[in-house]
Amino acid sequence: MPYRKHAIQIISHLLFVGLVTILSAQTARAQQFVFDKSHTYIGFSIDHHGYAKTIGRFGAYEGQAVIDFNQPEASSIQVEIEAASLDTGWPARDNHLRGRGFLNTAEHPIISFVSDRIDQIDDRTADVAGRLTMTGQTHEVTMRVVLNKIASDQNKVGFSATFTIERSRWGVSRHSPAVGEEVAVVIETEMVAR
Repeated sequence: MPYRKHAIQIISHLLFVGLVTILSAQTARAQQFVFDKSHTYIGFSIDHHGYAKTIGRFGAYEGQAVIDFNQPEASSIQVEIEAASLDTGWPARDNHLRGRGFLNTAEHPIISFVSDRIDQIDDRTADVAGRLTMTGQTHEVTMRVVLNKIASDQNKVGFSATFTIERSRWGVSRHSPAVGEEVAVVIETEMVAR
């Protein structure tokens, strides 16, 4: 009987240690990252009367992600952009785009994206679906995200993301269709562990 009791104690201890190890491993899988702003670019392009594309960028933004390296589908990302920080290289045009009929930044200063679902395509590619809020309206978009590199210590990752929106869905319809309806968005970022 003493032997049996001792064996039960050993088994119980091993089960407890095993459970703690599993839970710790599950917790360790998910890690929080933020944009490295010195290596992040958020840009857009739109057709201008068929002659050429107008290209711009946003200079003020915040981005964070919770990345689960063992289960990428459980990861998430959130981005907030100061709409008024847009820059197309021509101040008069930038002020025009900040006004009514376009981004209306005085009333809607933030553009945001919150992921809802991640569908992994292969080891380095995923479709990230989520809610894009702009000019006070929210609609779903799906961005194609490519994992470029993971640091050996997993404290830095690099991504390229692209997606296209139809601007009139967010009420941004001024000068359409002479000025393109589709806006292509690109994000190049290095993210560092927090």
